[in-house]
Amino acid sequence: MGPNEDVAERAMCPFKWMVSNRNPSRIPEYLYEAQCACQISRLTSRVASCIQLKAKIRVLWRVSCEGPLHVYKEGWEEISVACVPVGLPIISSKKAHVVQYLPPE
Repeated sequence: MGPNEDVAERAMCPFKWMVSNRNPSRIPEYLYEAQCACQISRLTSRVASCIQLKAKIRVLWRVSCEGPLHVYKEGWEEISVACVPVGLPIISSKKAHVVQYLPPE
């Protein structure tokens, strides 16, 4: 991995850009989303799963036409913008260990 590589390839959870869907009534017409290339992170200190990081982006929806003009309405679409490592859940024990201290005699 070198500094000239794309961030998607250098990330702890590498990902690829994929066209998620096309809608000619929307601007932008094509949406690109991050697809995780691995299920497990490159982290070496502990095991972490790779999950998609979602974000909402602003889009315009064509709602009607008035003569030669198109009328658009603003909206939001949620897409995956990266893949990030997430640690395993911490499981706490319900049993408490009792430690008894006996002072020296």
